[in-house]
Amino acid sequence: MNASILILGISSLLLFLVSCGGASQKNEADVTSEDVKEEMQEAVDTAKVYLTEEKQETMNRFEEKLSEMEDQIAAMKQKVDAAKETVKTEYQDAIDALESQQAELNQKMDELKNSSKDAWEEIKDGIEQSLAELDAAIKDAEEEFKES
Repeated sequence: MNASILILGISSLLLFLVSCGGASQKNEADVTSEDVKEEMQEAVDTAKVYLTEEKQETMNRFEEKLSEMEDQIAAMKQKVDAAKETVKTEYQDAIDALESQQAELNQKMDELKNSSKDAWEEIKDGIEQSLAELDAAIKDAEEEFKES
């Protein structure tokens, strides 16, 4: 939806500029429908490049955050190995739950990589929510580990 609005806005701006003569040195009488089509195609191409770059930046941000969370989970696994036998099972259960959330998040990331532009926003929002939930669960588990 955002992509459509962006394309529509750029297209409208270009049409305005072409009709006002600001987009080229031609007189109004010299502007042809072919000129307008070319400008429209350039606007669409520019919007596509922008959206592709935005998608890649978002993916990079998600992957970086997920990598940080994987490191946190790995650090907690080391603590489990050093923990007393009485709490090892409890810690391991917490880590198993975190790894399950992490696996679901990885699956959503794969969906996002292969998603259409229509599904992009919905999947992206789901990943942002899942990242926040996993982050909160990791913090809770870390606090629990500190208390024991």
